[in-house]
Amino acid sequence: MESRIGSGLKGAKTWVAAVIGLAAVGIDLAQGGATAYSIPRIGLGVAVLIFMASLAGNDRCSVGFTLRARPSWSFWPKCTMFLGGFVLAGSLMVSAGLWMFDALPPLQSDFHSKDQIVNFLWQGCLWAPIEEELLYRGALCVPLAALIGRRWTVLVAGLTFAALHYVYGNLGVNHVFAGFVMGWAYLRSGSLLVPILLHSLGNLSVWFLHVGL
Repeated sequence: MESRIGSGLKGAKTWVAAVIGLAAVGIDLAQGGATAYSIPRIGLGVAVLIFMASLAGNDRCSVGFTLRARPSWSFWPKCTMFLGGFVLAGSLMVSAGLWMFDALPPLQSDFHSKDQIVNFLWQGCLWAPIEEELLYRGALCVPLAALIGRRWTVLVAGLTFAALHYVYGNLGVNHVFAGFVMGWAYLRSGSLLVPILLHSLGNLSVWFLHVGL
């Protein structure tokens, strides 16, 4: 059974939700990294999703505010391994192409002190997944799923997530593929918890990589 993301929005309410969601994401992109890791950013995402849920007749499942994951939580551990392999394989293929044209940037650690290592665990593996999933999965995907369908929503949300990291100044090939994966996982599971956990695990993998370098 498919999740109910966006299903509660009907008629003009769908367009209102789309305007609000796109405006929230646009504001966040316009401000860039200045709002990263902030309570107001989380507040914006939560407020937008509560408003969308009210438009959907107070249907929390329509925006992913549920602890239940479809088809079941037992489905997601194995699926996570497959999705991680997809991101890794896609990133390696694109990186190989860049290497062939001598356009691959050197691989180096972004951590230059113990404080940076610790801060990334807090910011990258906890704070960022919550902030970014509220906005770039929730606020963006809920109305788009109702307006343009799930496949196009995954495409738009993935590219927008890549745009966010371009604004951050740390766009990588993995961000593009990860955006597609987490968009699909949100729409498939019907719960924001799933992309939040996937996002956290992905950033934890990046943390281990940079520590190893």
